[in-house]
Amino acid sequence: MDLIITWVLFVVLAAVIVHSIRTERPTRSEPAHRGGKPLPRNRVARVFASFQVMAWCLIFCAVAFLISAVIGTADALF
Repeated sequence: MDLIITWVLFVVLAAVIVHSIRTERPTRSEPAHRGGKPLPRNRVARVFASFQVMAWCLIFCAVAFLISAVIGTADALF
């Protein structure tokens, strides 16, 4: 049961992260700045550079649940 809960929590956190990335739109047309520096041109780097502290916490939690789920699945299968 713990394994199922771990996988569900990972999927939910991943869905929240993907949803927040897709729904975040710039409020102005000119390039955004963060801390006085322009954001990178690469789209992936721009997404990671624009994350706030809460988004980084969600990503770290999702990775932790993914690792736990994979280890738990491996233990259950072997």
